[in-house]
Amino acid sequence: MSVLRDLRVRYKILLLLLVPLLGLIYFAIGGILDRSRTAGQMAAIQKLSGLAIAASGLVHEAQKERGMTAGFLGSSGKQFQAELPAQRSATDRKVAELRGFLQGFDAAAYGSQFAGALSGALAKVDQLEGMRRGVSGLSVAAGDAVGHYTALNGAFLDVIAHIANLAADGQVARAITAYISFLRGKEAAGIERATLTNTFARDQFEPGMFNRFSAVVAEQEALNRMFRILASDSAKRYAEEKLRGRAVEEVARMRKVAFERASAGKFEIAPGYWFRTQTEKIDLLKEIEDRLSGELGALAGGLGAGAQRGRLLFIVVAVALVGGALGAATLMARSVTGPLGETLAALRDIAEGDGDLTRRLDATGKDEVAEIAGAFNTFVEKLHSIMRQARAAAEQVAAASRELSAASDQLSSGAQEQASSLEETAASLEEITGTVKQNADNTRQASQLAVGSRAVAEKGGQVVAEAVQSMSEINKSSKKIADIITTIDEIAFQTNLLALNAAVEAARAGEQ
Repeated sequence: MSVLRDLRVRYKILLLLLVPLLGLIYFAIGGILDRSRTAGQMAAIQKLSGLAIAASGLVHEAQKERGMTAGFLGSSGKQFQAELPAQRSATDRKVAELRGFLQGFDAAAYGSQFAGALSGALAKVDQLEGMRRGVSGLSVAAGDAVGHYTALNGAFLDVIAHIANLAADGQVARAITAYISFLRGKEAAGIERATLTNTFARDQFEPGMFNRFSAVVAEQEALNRMFRILASDSAKRYAEEKLRGRAVEEVARMRKVAFERASAGKFEIAPGYWFRTQTEKIDLLKEIEDRLSGELGALAGGLGAGAQRGRLLFIVVAVALVGGALGAATLMARSVTGPLGETLAALRDIAEGDGDLTRRLDATGKDEVAEIAGAFNTFVEKLHSIMRQARAAAEQVAAASRELSAASDQLSSGAQEQASSLEETAASLEEITGTVKQNADNTRQASQLAVGSRAVAEKGGQVVAEAVQSMSEINKSSKKIADIITTIDEIAFQTNLLALNAAVEAARAGEQ
């Protein structure tokens, strides 16, 4: 859990998409591998279809050679003397074509069992020349010769049957099984041709030949039923249209004679006529076989091309889905981490003191990220408002501080002026005190003079009183002197008051 908490949001989103992406990639890889296997299987089936065509061509000629060999041996060399060498040459040409096809063909790529089956079939081809010499010398029994050709054809049919092991698709498996059933039915028709050619040449069934004849007829019927069950509708219609006409009817008639006269013989059927008629029918079967092999190759090619297109489509869709998922995850991560990153950066700027409080985040949308952005914008708006108020208050404080500083400066200047004034006042007071003291002394002297003058005046009054009548001028002078004395008394009184006030102010100045 701590690891998840430590992961960034982007990686958490990618981690959330990791499980479905892995599931998508798993199923995409499974689909791609499945289509690749199908394409590989269809390519292998196409390759083996080419081998089947070459091998079935050899089998077809070997079937003819087998029938002629049976007639040659059954007639003790009298029948098919001219036809057999030419047929052997035709068989050899098909052998050469097959060996040419196998040049560069990697049989081991289809498994050891397939490689072993092909090797065994080719070994029987190598033994064919020795069997031919024995047939030409009439030193080989008809049954042994027919058995050798039958074993050779059966070996190649087994090789062709390995195609079914590669078919994982149901439609292809049905087509291959129908094709192989038809090939085996055609081989049974070839055995029937050889058996009755030998029988009609002898004009009787040799020991064991009737049982073989009955078995191959029953096998043909069973394989034909299997073919009709598994083949496509178009293949069945084509086969039904081909297997009509005189040759097919004549084969059925001669087969019926063989069954009816099996015990007594005396078939009254020329072996050459039977051989040619049955060969005509087998040639019709060969046309059907070629049609089936072509359809099988076309079906495999179409499915292979479809598988390749499906693989390409899986790759394109898987890449598109994975790319789209990663792109969507990236866009989703950016839609979340982008706004969160802007919010985080803005918060860091604000926390570090460098934030732009006028910045606003994009709050469009209705998701949680938009709500966070809106809440951030509201927070920043309120913070900005608080800061504006704080700035205004700070400006007011600064203005008040400036005013206080100016007042302080003014007060300081006034204090200095008052100090100077006080110093001047103190000096003046000292001068006034001295003056007052001098005035007091003068006043005292004047008072003393006044007292003395009063005494003199009193004495003069008495003299004047005594000499009023005789000294009128002295009387006038006395009045003037009395006025002067009154004035001097008032001056003395005012001087005393000034002296008293000066003393009080001096005492206050001394206390401060």
